[in-house]
This record gives sequence, structure tokens and C-alpha cells, in this order.
Amino acid sequence: MLVVNDVTKKFGGMIALNNLSLEVRQGEILGIIGPNGAGKSTMFNVICGFYPVNSGQIIYKDKEITRLRPDQICYLGIGRTFQQLQALPSFSVLETVLTAGLSRLPFKESVKQAREILERVGLASVAELSSVALPPAQQRILGVAEALATQPELMLLDEAMTGLSRLESEDIIELIHQLNDEGITFAIVEHTMHIIMNLCQRVVVLNFGCNTAEGTPSEIIKNKDVVDAYLGAEVDFA
Repeated sequence: MLVVNDVTKKFGGMIALNNLSLEVRQGEILGIIGPNGAGKSTMFNVICGFYPVNSGQIIYKDKEITRLRPDQICYLGIGRTFQQLQALPSFSVLETVLTAGLSRLPFKESVKQAREILERVGLASVAELSSVALPPAQQRILGVAEALATQPELMLLDEAMTGLSRLESEDIIELIHQLNDEGITFAIVEHTMHIIMNLCQRVVVLNFGCNTAEGTPSEIIKNKDVVDAYLGAEVDFA
């Protein structure tokens, strides 16, 4: 579905992505892990057109998207969340989600869709509050709601569950499974390994901007190089 082919991204003399290659397969939930600074968020920003690449190609559904604008890439069906909520302080929760939906729908239909999404993700009761007044956990959920409003076929979730309680994470995990069953493909950056283990069918490990390992979650936790470099000697996957 999505192919990142030998992509390099530099910031001055720093190489953030170093001939990175990976693929996201239609219908899967792909986990992406790695230490801070490994290039995970940069990869998402490159895929979505926020950063231009220095070299390499990005292919989505057999179409090259390497040089497209973010709005063009979103319209093709790639939605994403951000580590920080992307919303105006003057916007309510409802306005934040309906604005995202305007990329696809007329205003009245976008309002209707936004209310349905907020109900689905458990934010209907705070629809009229300022989006930036929400506690951090609900802001994470709002980010998922925004991405859903763009009607994606592929969703890139950048630490969408950071700061959530175990119960809140389980609610989002259940939502992701439901959406995946409905046909949405996911690539998920997460540091919390129990989420990766309980959610993803396949895992890619990034380090120094490279794809250093990939496999099923059970294969990854048995990979000595991954354990030594990132996971640590003792890891709780319960």
C-alpha cells in the first residue's frame, strides 16, 4: 500500500533518515519503534509532505507522492496524528474535528460526521469545550478524531496513546481494531511495548534513520540486537 524506498532526509549536516526503506501492507496494523531520535516522526513528516526528501521515493497505492503537498497527500487517503495537538485555541472540540472533515465534505455534512466521530471516540460530552482546554489524554484522542475526519485509508498515528491511562489506551486499541476491521490500514509509532504487542501484526525497528529490524512482535522481542539497543535486558510485555 505504501512503499518508502531509499529515502534520505538531512537537516544541515544531520542525517535524520538514511536510505530508509520499508513498506506498509494493505490491511495491516504496523508498529514502528525505536529510540528517541531514530527518525520515526521525521519519517511520518516526509511521507505526509511536511518535509521534502533529499533523495528516494515514496509510493502510495502505486502512485508516487514524494513531491506532493500535504493537502494533496491527505486527499489521496493518508491521515495522521501529531505528537502535539494541531488545533487553534479558539476552536472547540467539535470545530476542530469538523474543520478536518472539510477536506472531504460540505460544511453541514462535516458537522454531522464530526458529531458521529466524537460519539465514537468518547468525546461527545466535551464537544463544545475549547480543544486546548482538554486534559492531555483527551487531546490525544481528539487527534485521532481529527485524523478520522479526513476519511483516510491509511492512518499514521504518532504516539497517539502517550499519556493515556491503561484503560484509555485499551479503548483506543479497541477503536483501532474496529477501524482496521472496517478497512483502514495503520502505521503506529509507540514507545509503550504492551501496546505494540497487543495491537500490531508486524513491527519495524528504526535506529539512526535506518530500518534495522522487522518481524512479528514475538520475533522482535527475541532479537538480541533490538533488545540490547532499545528494549533493554528486561521488558514487561504484559
